[in-house]
Amino acid sequence: MLGRCDLTDHRATIPRARAQATTQKGHKSILRRIIQHITQTTILALAPALAVLVFAGQGARADERLWANCRTCHMVTAPDGTQLARGGRSGPNLFALAGRPMGSDPSFRLYSDALAALGATGRRWTEGDFVAYLANPDQFLQSATGNASARSDMHVAMRQGGSEIWAYLQGLAR
Repeated sequence: MLGRCDLTDHRATIPRARAQATTQKGHKSILRRIIQHITQTTILALAPALAVLVFAGQGARADERLWANCRTCHMVTAPDGTQLARGGRSGPNLFALAGRPMGSDPSFRLYSDALAALGATGRRWTEGDFVAYLANPDQFLQSATGNASARSDMHVAMRQGGSEIWAYLQGLAR
């Protein structure tokens, strides 16, 4: 009896195999949905942190681009001589500007009379003053001193980006 086959056994096996395959497909489908849910939940949970990292990186690049407008005249050098942001020397060092008296960098001697006078009164750099000064140096000095003829020796106005430059300088000083 070579090759005798019992068809009844195979007929019973086929529906069982189909049922198992359907069950396996169902399990795979459920697993696929669970994985999708976990992935979506993870992405949603991490999205704020990822956005902060992405935008922080973009912010730093934007601040560096804004600094390019300042470095023609200014540099940022720590007291130990470490150069934090390269730049020119025709303007004062902007290291640790926050809270520093206006017109007070001892290594810079070319402050305008109006800015030096403000510093002599004890007025210190704040973000608001810095942004206003960048936007219109002469107008800031005229308003702050009450002297309509007060002039700044800074001949560049930066109407936008002052807060970003302030934050950039603060970051370098840390």
